[in-house]
Amino acid sequence: MNRAFSGISNKKEYWIRFLPFLLLYSIIVLILQKKQLEGDEGRYIMYAENLLHGYYSPKNEVFIWNGPGYPILLMPFLILKTSWTVIRLLNALMIYISVVTLFKTLVLFVSERKAYLFAIVWALYYIMFREMSKILTESFVIFLLVLLQYHIAVLFFEEKMHKKHVFIAGCLLGWIILTKIIFSYIMMAGIITGIFLWLIKQKIIAKKIITITSIAFLINLPYLVYTHHVTNRYLYWANSGGSSLYWASTPFKGEYGDWNSDDFTAYCGWDTITPCNATFFAKNHEADFILFRQLKGVEKDDALKKKAIENIKAYPLKYAFNCLANIGRMLFGMPQSYSFQRPNQLILLLPNIPVVAFILFDIIFLFKRKFRVPVVLLILLIFTIFYLCLSIIVSAEQRQFYIVVPFILLLTAYCLEQAELQIIQDRKII
Repeated sequence: MNRAFSGISNKKEYWIRFLPFLLLYSIIVLILQKKQLEGDEGRYIMYAENLLHGYYSPKNEVFIWNGPGYPILLMPFLILKTSWTVIRLLNALMIYISVVTLFKTLVLFVSERKAYLFAIVWALYYIMFREMSKILTESFVIFLLVLLQYHIAVLFFEEKMHKKHVFIAGCLLGWIILTKIIFSYIMMAGIITGIFLWLIKQKIIAKKIITITSIAFLINLPYLVYTHHVTNRYLYWANSGGSSLYWASTPFKGEYGDWNSDDFTAYCGWDTITPCNATFFAKNHEADFILFRQLKGVEKDDALKKKAIENIKAYPLKYAFNCLANIGRMLFGMPQSYSFQRPNQLILLLPNIPVVAFILFDIIFLFKRKFRVPVVLLILLIFTIFYLCLSIIVSAEQRQFYIVVPFILLLTAYCLEQAELQIIQDRKII
């Protein structure tokens, strides 16, 4: 592995070699973008504008649907009054950087040739192109996660602390949490894991994990002080969790746990051939939402969670089925409740067929090797599995899955490299 630090990881040519992808992504953004803000785009812009005026949640209301990580990134663009196109083109740049950074990470573990192959697989993973053309968090989270993966990989290659990489990794994790609050649970689990490793005398690894997660927590602390001020709750990142859990717990036949809005129109207007299915949802959920619509903020979040838990207790098998449906949507974009089949489902299905094959190959390899792989891969594997498990128990879509595809590619490349080396070694023995 020492070759990784003295070889191509110190060169700059790869930035030029992957440059055509930046051009490709920019063209895709320009072609697919909409002139007006759509869906969640307006909410992120609203929060960024609120921050510029000295507050976050709208005045006289506790509406904290997501953390401030992405709105903070948007603030300079609003100050400069750039067009929406400029902000969307930033996504193209971030995905390009993720491709190059994934390559830099890959060469720490595998040959340069294989690193190029798997980096290009990620570069052409077109499921992410749809969100890349919008002012949404996915491209930014991918950018942060791939950078975090790289700095953790470098950090755990040696026993030294590498203060620079520890600090950067902690800052990246902190910003990821502020952007996707589900990672806050991973941070807290990381702190507990670090303490456990310290107690069983794995102090070098424990010190790195505890330091990274502590820095991440400190970065989140000002925001948590703010949310405590407006909600009187501790460690409260957002009030959107109840809605996601409620829809995941739906006990009704024909519904599969996919999220919907208060007026049940989340999937209306997807295309011109699919009729709005809001009436089907209203039939089963309007009675609940008559109450929910009267509540705001924390109270509404609590009521949604309470009803979700009631559903789960009363219909555990249906909830388990909805969790399986979440896996299907994360991987293949289906099933969707009360939805007609659409041709684009085939398009969104294809890229994850090889990804599923990669996952199965990795599982077989890891069990065969009894998980004897570099500790950094085990750490990233646990990180990824925990995230996916958390995503499965609430409403989930493909965009919850593909942000961790870079790690799956990294793990697969390593497993494939080791399997090839084992075959070569066996042939020499014969």
